[in-house]
Amino acid sequence: MRRTIRLKDLLPDYYDDVVEMGILLTVEQYLIDDLTDSLTKAQDNLFVMLADSDGLKIWETIFEIDGSDQDIEQRRMTIIFRLMPPKPITIKYLREIIDMLDLQTTISVTGYTVAIVSTSDNPYATQMLNEVLYKYLPANLYFVPRVVQATSNAGKLHIGTSKAFGVTQQNKRED
Repeated sequence: MRRTIRLKDLLPDYYDDVVEMGILLTVEQYLIDDLTDSLTKAQDNLFVMLADSDGLKIWETIFEIDGSDQDIEQRRMTIIFRLMPPKPITIKYLREIIDMLDLQTTISVTGYTVAIVSTSDNPYATQMLNEVLYKYLPANLYFVPRVVQATSNAGKLHIGTSKAFGVTQQNKRED
């Protein structure tokens, strides 16, 4: 609760002994503090970075976004990416977007193909990157997203033929 100036501090000294004035100022102080909190919340909800859950809900309604399955930071990033103005995409700008999403990627451009290989295990960030690329890449370019994830299963994998009868596969964890 944000504290405003105390009304009792503004009261002249000759009201110090008047009980009714003390009670009146106590009630008014509560109302002023409540009003100050409401105004602060309304002002913060004008800005996506400061908005609480109720403020983000308003932004999501404006942009027709369903953020019910995301946490508050993911909802905030979705709205920010929707608010971004169209800007010519360059490799430098693409790297800035990837840094903002906190992804570990490598980018290569060959002809009209943009290949982005990500080793992230954050599906939300990968989805946001795909949406940004669909929005910003020119029509004559297309991209090939690849997500490479490490596996925790150690073991042998044998693929081949044994006397031309079948395939042997084994991928079990060995302790």
